[in-house]
Amino acid sequence: MSPEIASAWLKLTGKKRPREFSHSLGRSRPIVPNCLAARDPQEFACRKVSMRYAAALVEGYRVLDERTILIVSFGLGVAAQAALLLRNDWNWWKLGGCAVLGLMGMLPGKHEHLYQPLFHVLVSFSLFSVTFALTFSKDILPILSEAILLSYTLVFWFAFYSFYYQGGPLQTVLLIVLLVPTIATLYIAFRKTQLTFLLKLILYTWFLIIIVCLGLFQFPYSRLALFFEERQVPWITPLDSLAAGMAFLFLLANATYVFYLIPIPGKNESWEERMRHWHEFTDLMTQRRILSSQDSFLPGIGIR
Repeated sequence: MSPEIASAWLKLTGKKRPREFSHSLGRSRPIVPNCLAARDPQEFACRKVSMRYAAALVEGYRVLDERTILIVSFGLGVAAQAALLLRNDWNWWKLGGCAVLGLMGMLPGKHEHLYQPLFHVLVSFSLFSVTFALTFSKDILPILSEAILLSYTLVFWFAFYSFYYQGGPLQTVLLIVLLVPTIATLYIAFRKTQLTFLLKLILYTWFLIIIVCLGLFQFPYSRLALFFEERQVPWITPLDSLAAGMAFLFLLANATYVFYLIPIPGKNESWEERMRHWHEFTDLMTQRRILSSQDSFLPGIGIR
């Protein structure tokens, strides 16, 4: 056995030299495994790399079961949140289309040299969440009241000072900018006024921004380590992973609505077509009008 082969075998098995008893010779003799029996040095190097990859896979089996359980729990959380948002307005054809588009996230990228299946699972969940939000926007977008908008605004400012604001110059500028929709919210909460289309759109956008910011402040980003093979499995329970999946879809759905408000045409979309879709979406948002607390028996999110 050559020194190169012996060294490779030692790294793979931890044994100095494999032996096999030969009945024909009546003695033990060293053998060379088939995977390393290449005479061509280049072929030997390729087979050695393959064996190292196989050994890494075997090593990964020790944490595969735990990681798989947590990823499945995360996916169940995404599905559970989708079911809660839809309530009883099920459309299986649309859901199937969202699932199919989500599975497209498992396809390798055009310039991807090393395929990472776990990361592509996260991409699939993301594609499903975005597609789900756009497909079922009429069912998901909530109806608001002045009371609920005011309460969310107060919660936002508490979280802003607790988790983000540190007195920096950019943070101070952002604080001043955010005071504008806050003042508008206080005004409509304590004074009865007729809301114009623009004011409805601004206030609804403000509500979506609050939801996204609260999610960004509190989302358990460490849970996403599940989808990166080089990261260790986080010390969480399947229930924690389930909750993270629910928060993931809810946060990404609302972030999709905020991003969709930016009138930027898609890759193969004309400006006229993009503006038509934008007006349809903003009309839908303003139809979820800011109701007076006296006009609704239960002011808050989800009034139908």
